[in-house]
Amino acid sequence: KHEGLDRSGGGEFLLDRRPAGHPVQTVLLHEHVRLSRTDRVLMSPAPGPGPQQLCRLHAGAGLQARNWEKKNLQVFPPQRPDEARRPAEVFHSRRQIKYSKDKMWYLAKLIRGMSVDQAVAQLQFSDKKGARIMKEVLLEAQDLAVRNHNVEHRSNLYVAESFSGKGQYLKRIRYHGRGMFGIMDRVYCSYFVRLVEGAAPRGAGPSRLDRAQDHVHKLKNRTIIHSL
Repeated sequence: KHEGLDRSGGGEFLLDRRPAGHPVQTVLLHEHVRLSRTDRVLMSPAPGPGPQQLCRLHAGAGLQARNWEKKNLQVFPPQRPDEARRPAEVFHSRRQIKYSKDKMWYLAKLIRGMSVDQAVAQLQFSDKKGARIMKEVLLEAQDLAVRNHNVEHRSNLYVAESFSGKGQYLKRIRYHGRGMFGIMDRVYCSYFVRLVEGAAPRGAGPSRLDRAQDHVHKLKNRTIIHSL
């Protein structure tokens, strides 16, 4: 085989890569000569990323969750004097929570758009396990905002993003009768939150009462065919 050979010029060059201490020899081989030496090592490709390695880019939700805390290290360019002050924001999460991601999602959606104090109050009066964990994460993020992000007032924060994700599942054996068994998963989830400095935004959308009244109005004004 002539793999890894340099055919530039009239002949073929075979590079013998030996350990340190041995001289590197370059052997000139003519074409149509069978390579039968046993102590030679074919030339390896040049070091560095190839075309396939350069294309290994992934920008999905998994990568965003994996690098969630790294967003705290982002440095923004200086602002002009006439620009509005950029509000501080802190990214925080907790991984591998022994809880269902679907149950955690309902609690995460509950506090989305609330101020920190209001979100903590809502979670404090919930008897669910995920509410207690989520409250601890919010308080940790609040402390990080004051300590590392120059937030002056602890209460001047609101929940801009709040969502849950799937954690790393562990497979276990579930024992059945008559020597049978099955495979079960020990489920885990992750919780992610982003706090932004400032007052909570208002008027994000119609309330539940407005949507209910609009639905009733559409039902009353509908046309019923084949009726008296």
